[in-house]
Amino acid sequence: MKGRIFVLSVMLVTCSLYSLNLNEMVNGPVTGLTFLPKARTAYFQMEISALSATSYWNYEDKEISYYDYYDQEAKPELFLKNLSLTCGYSLFNDLYIYANMPIVLQQDLEVNPLPEYEQYYNDRKGQSGNGDITLGGKVLLRRDRYSRLIVEFDFQWGSGAATDEIRHGDIFPSGSERQAYELSLAADFQLGSNFLLSSKVMWHNNIETHYSNLDDSGTEKEGNEIHYAGRLIYYTPTNIGIGTIFTWSGTEKDEFNGEKIENSESRNVSLSPVIGYQIENKSRNMNIYLKYRVGISGKNYTIANGFFLGFSLFK
Repeated sequence: MKGRIFVLSVMLVTCSLYSLNLNEMVNGPVTGLTFLPKARTAYFQMEISALSATSYWNYEDKEISYYDYYDQEAKPELFLKNLSLTCGYSLFNDLYIYANMPIVLQQDLEVNPLPEYEQYYNDRKGQSGNGDITLGGKVLLRRDRYSRLIVEFDFQWGSGAATDEIRHGDIFPSGSERQAYELSLAADFQLGSNFLLSSKVMWHNNIETHYSNLDDSGTEKEGNEIHYAGRLIYYTPTNIGIGTIFTWSGTEKDEFNGEKIENSESRNVSLSPVIGYQIENKSRNMNIYLKYRVGISGKNYTIANGFFLGFSLFK
């Protein structure tokens, strides 16, 4: 018992004496939202996600299970797996450009009908392949001893398969085939000697598109979006970062031929505990992180929970 108390005391004293400055935390095992690689160096990140869902929030903010949606004749479960690749380069210490390509690995709906209803239901799949590619850049606007602020602008190129291109019976496309641009502001704040508080606000504008087929033609526009992300990370003396990420997103009503579609707006709130570890090297640092997303509330949104595993290389 005395030995355990001694070890715990040593750990507490070590953590109390250990302190980091703001830049060390921003470049730490869970990087800050204002992170930029060093000038004239490259950055690479890969993230794999595996999510599943058995319910959704309807337009009245009520959670509806797929079991009830299928009139209690089946117990469906939706499986989503994605891969995200990001490559970037810092032209200067304050200017960074990047490209991101999402890849859809799996979009499967396993219906799981009850034995007496098996003949009426079949499993459904979604498109796999590359999604919408994003090109963007970040500029560091301000930094001092305890805070940093950046602005970010990116353009989404609708390179993935759109809804009208998917096969009959498929449930989701791999992309939107729509263009959009996004403006973001992000800030990091040092709290004490080991905590980093981060915040980011994003304005996402979807560009109106035209469609035409044998029967009809017109315009359609997905609702513009606002996203917020906040997180608090604690950094240990052993190159570990641990904390919680909070996200909120809201989407305006979609438009069809200039008319707003009722009950098409959406909202989503989630929490994601995260842990990261940094392997330091003379030439490169490698970060490894794991987070688990939990849906808290929403409207017109799938309740998809699951893991995100990421790797990044930078200098």
